[in-house]
Amino acid sequence: MAVGMLRSASARMEPPEQGCVQSCAIRRIFLTAKGRQPITGGMTTRLFTGLAAVLLPLAPAQEADVPHQPRVWTNTAGKTITAAFVRFSAAGRKVSLKLEKGRQVELPLASLSGNDVDWIKEHVPEAMSNQERMQRHTEGRLGKITKISATDFYPEAFVYYPSTLKAESPPPVIILFNSVGNGQHMVQKFRKACEANGWVALGLTTFKNSESREHEAGLGKLWTSTNGSLERMAFFDADRMYMGGISGGASRAFTYSERRIPPVRPWKGIVSMGGWLGGKDRLTCPTRMAVAIINGDKDGGANSAVSHDVKALKRRQCTIKEFPFPGKHEMPPDENLVEVLKWMEEVSPQTSAQRLPSPAEKD
Repeated sequence: MAVGMLRSASARMEPPEQGCVQSCAIRRIFLTAKGRQPITGGMTTRLFTGLAAVLLPLAPAQEADVPHQPRVWTNTAGKTITAAFVRFSAAGRKVSLKLEKGRQVELPLASLSGNDVDWIKEHVPEAMSNQERMQRHTEGRLGKITKISATDFYPEAFVYYPSTLKAESPPPVIILFNSVGNGQHMVQKFRKACEANGWVALGLTTFKNSESREHEAGLGKLWTSTNGSLERMAFFDADRMYMGGISGGASRAFTYSERRIPPVRPWKGIVSMGGWLGGKDRLTCPTRMAVAIINGDKDGGANSAVSHDVKALKRRQCTIKEFPFPGKHEMPPDENLVEVLKWMEEVSPQTSAQRLPSPAEKD
């Protein structure tokens, strides 16, 4: 769904969407650099010995895989293969390709030509080094709030990078929502806290309180695409991801923490400002999240839900702390948020969650 097709919303939140490779195959695909004739079995053996690139058997493509159109790939010895890119595994630095007969093969990124490595990095940010990722995303942006233009995969957003950012230590990120889709305002409110704690703030537009189930379903589809594109939007540590929001935006953060559509994110915590769970008794969010509940002392609606929500969150072994402030249904003072982010990182689970490889985008 194009971002522009989403209708404007009212203030009421509707219930969200619940949403080996055999040698004969190699001979058919790999071609000699000079004569472009099919390579024989002996030539195949010499090719892989010289490249130290072994094609490993893979299970059939998962439903989440979205292969590109077939293209010609070249290895470091100048040999070529025609196959469609499927995915990149950051853990093993391996590239999965789909051959013409439908089988998948896996080979080291280092076995590909420079042009092919650049293509992978363009389409899969996880293939880049931290230095490359930081330079791409943050050049001229440190200590500033800047806009990220919308694409077919995610809406317009605003980002803040702390001035102390270092490539060798990717920072935590907090994804921010509010009830009217004003991502810039959210980042402005978190700027001081993110600078003080070394976090990245990413405020999303478009995600707002919905006017109908259909509109909310559209936002759910947009979130699926956005969630899979976050590394294309910003530089951050993918094992230290948080969400937060005000009012309906906080409720949205809780809802999206429960989604299990790949890539499944290891959400470490949620900053809930004037938010609530909407009456849910059972949650499927990650266990042991840090949850900060920040309500104005005169916010009757949000405060009336705290007791119920704390019980539900404790069933997921979440660590919960209330940060009250003098006020109504509104954003807390900036100083409060400095304290909140510091607490969040101190109590968040420290073990790194295993992430599924990110599916490829269609061309």
